[in-house]
Amino acid sequence: MDEAPVEKRRLTTERTRPFAVLDWQHLQGAGRWRYLAAAVLGLLVVGGLIGRVAVPWLLWAYNVEQAGQLMSQGLTWLEPRHADTLPQVADGEALDQALGHLGAAIRWRPDHSHAYRLAGWIYMARWEWIKAAEAFEQARRLAPAFPLADWEAGLAYEQMVRVVTSAPVTSLTALLAQTPVEAPDVPVETPFCRSGRPQTCYTGLTTFRLPYAGTGDPTPEEHQVLFLHPPAKVRLALRVPPDRPAVRFLLGLDPRAREWGTDGAVFQLWVEPPAGEARLLFERHVTGEEARAGWVPSWTDLTPWAGQQVTLVFGTAPGPAGDATGDWYGWGDVALTTPEAARYAAFAPLARQRRAWKDGGFDGNALLVRGDEARKAKRYDEALRWYDRALKMDPRAEGAVFYRRGLVFKALEAWDRAETAFRTGTQVWPTNRDLWYELGRVLAQQKRDEEAVEAFRQGVDAPEGEVGASTLLLEICRASQRLRAWEQSLAACEEALARDQFEAEWQRTVTLYHHGVALKQLGNLEQAQEVLAEVIRRSPKHYWAYIQRGDALWRLGRQAEGETMLRQAIELRPNEKWAYRALAWFYARDGRREEAVALYRQVLEIDPNDKGAREMLEKLLAGEEP
Repeated sequence: MDEAPVEKRRLTTERTRPFAVLDWQHLQGAGRWRYLAAAVLGLLVVGGLIGRVAVPWLLWAYNVEQAGQLMSQGLTWLEPRHADTLPQVADGEALDQALGHLGAAIRWRPDHSHAYRLAGWIYMARWEWIKAAEAFEQARRLAPAFPLADWEAGLAYEQMVRVVTSAPVTSLTALLAQTPVEAPDVPVETPFCRSGRPQTCYTGLTTFRLPYAGTGDPTPEEHQVLFLHPPAKVRLALRVPPDRPAVRFLLGLDPRAREWGTDGAVFQLWVEPPAGEARLLFERHVTGEEARAGWVPSWTDLTPWAGQQVTLVFGTAPGPAGDATGDWYGWGDVALTTPEAARYAAFAPLARQRRAWKDGGFDGNALLVRGDEARKAKRYDEALRWYDRALKMDPRAEGAVFYRRGLVFKALEAWDRAETAFRTGTQVWPTNRDLWYELGRVLAQQKRDEEAVEAFRQGVDAPEGEVGASTLLLEICRASQRLRAWEQSLAACEEALARDQFEAEWQRTVTLYHHGVALKQLGNLEQAQEVLAEVIRRSPKHYWAYIQRGDALWRLGRQAEGETMLRQAIELRPNEKWAYRALAWFYARDGRREEAVALYRQVLEIDPNDKGAREMLEKLLAGEEP
């Protein structure tokens, strides 16, 4: 479903960088009204112009000023304070008084947004998220060109989302679909009809993909649905869990039936206790217009029956005209949860959060950028929060979000979580090379080189991404060498050089080095030493290129040249053992025992735990063949 066009709004030039407007001094800045009020009052007194316009303004300013002072006393903030830091209660009595002043300010100037915003922050500090959201929504309505109110409203909805997603939940949708249906013995045309059983046409288990009605957010969300064509009922016997004594649900119309002329439907929910009469807990007429707009969320409270065995009866009936034409209705995402979570879920908080933030210019890309800034500053928890928000704002950014989450976990060396993030990213965005590259790197870090090679290979021909195909081929070459798969390594290096899709020249040099190593291991010593000579020409301080070329030259019978290479390596890094070790081995093989003994002793001075060097030294000193 395409997104509806966003209403154009008069915005400041800062809209292009929306987070530039998050100046939290607005909350503490009510004091500026003191000076304005005093100046205006003086002018009005002097001019004798106090009247019906001036008095409400002055009384509004006075009450806002008083509220601001009380809020400075009553609110506290965690440090460091970020754009999404929420206030906390420091003095509840001061906040009560502040709310009294804000109520007075609103009575004097109900068309001004500032008092609503201040009230919203007090409600946020008290965790009264619904009241906070309502206050910020009033501010948004009155000041549509002020993105800070949009941001604040989104933060209030975000807290509702957290309550909903963290609360215990027991899904009932699939269970309801398995219960017998009470419906007319008259067939209706639906996908659920079974031959010779017309009642089966009225119910079934399916999914609807719809936006939320009345939120202004066009993003569709898919949920499991108990299809229940009017008139029909289903009964479900259960024990009401004491820790989740509320039922949340979505009322919806199958998208295929939007143009079929439904006039709406009546949704009803009864509770039947073991003794006593059934009680109607919920009844809602969803109009055809509402149904075509999307999900209608609601809930009902079962707290009086917590811990008891009851029967819940879910029913649908035609609209007021009794016409069931096109009534492909259903109960979506039916679940037991806490009353608080169910009440918040009925607000469709995620959809409203998206709408508020999009109105303020805080789109998914802006949130990703904010997360990248936090990640580069090594504020990893903060970065993950921004990435989660970006995904909620734009589910289509799933691949980009998982890529960045993987980078965070990789920086934290949380390899399992990094692998999960990158692997999930490749599933939703398989055409992106960067995701395959990072997945392969994480697998290689865990010494799972065969899997790493497969991941790199998947990314080589992926058409998107910043990482060049030659970079992935280089990684295949290197991982293959760790696996001792020399022919595979050689082929990957040659392909990388042939494609010539490197991001930097140093990568070509590294590829040439590994190409030379593979050639040497496969016995092509002459070509290997030539390639390694090119590596040294490009990178005169490439320690390992000197060692590998020295080894190849010595094996070709060009001992003097080989010795020169190894001596140059020693000069480059006199405190590393590998060049000494390689030269000692050649001396020992050529019968230059005293020189070999001296070099092995140097190796052991650098690394006393080198067992191989110690064994060779002992053999040489004992007169044995090395």
